[in-house]
Amino acid sequence: MNEEQIRIFDEQGTPIGIKSRDEAHRKGYWHETFHCWFVEKSDSGSMIYLQQRCHEKKDFPDLYDITAAGHIKADETVSDAIREIHEELGVPVQMEALMPLGVIRDEIVRGDFIDRERCHVFLCANYYKMSAFKLQKEEVAGMYKAAYPDFAAFVQGTIQELNLAGFDESNGARIWREQIIDREQCVPHSSNYYNSLINKLSQLPLFQ
Repeated sequence: MNEEQIRIFDEQGTPIGIKSRDEAHRKGYWHETFHCWFVEKSDSGSMIYLQQRCHEKKDFPDLYDITAAGHIKADETVSDAIREIHEELGVPVQMEALMPLGVIRDEIVRGDFIDRERCHVFLCANYYKMSAFKLQKEEVAGMYKAAYPDFAAFVQGTIQELNLAGFDESNGARIWREQIIDREQCVPHSSNYYNSLINKLSQLPLFQ
């Protein structure tokens, strides 16, 4: 099978070529990703959704992460990458329904894994019931939501644990549950990523 090809960029965001995804991670090239955070307004306040990555994922298996995300291929536009929502979550969200939050830089370095991303970040006001999600089993093990104020405090380090409610499908059957996680159970996005995200969200009426 051919390796996934992605565009690479210099520090200023200028395209400088095309490399395989593995080479980009091995050599630390900047590249583009699509991130979409699902949020909703409930009677108890604003909620934000997190996926749990499946156990078979090459990078960060079992960890909790952005609602839907993935690399933008060399032959794709940013809009094309909405396929990540359709593939991972199985809901027919259209690009016009998303709110762009701009590009946020994120760096994750773990040994010889150097992930430098120019993340095209979007917000989706979710109107689907949790039961409507049809998870891509090769990518996603579960879907959960958390109170947004708690999430903001959690990713910025003010609190050390986060309460989640949702479902697990890692063994094939959908099991509804509540649980408490810590930062070690989450994909280690950079402080710049989370601080920029929370700053952008805090300016929106939904989170005030």
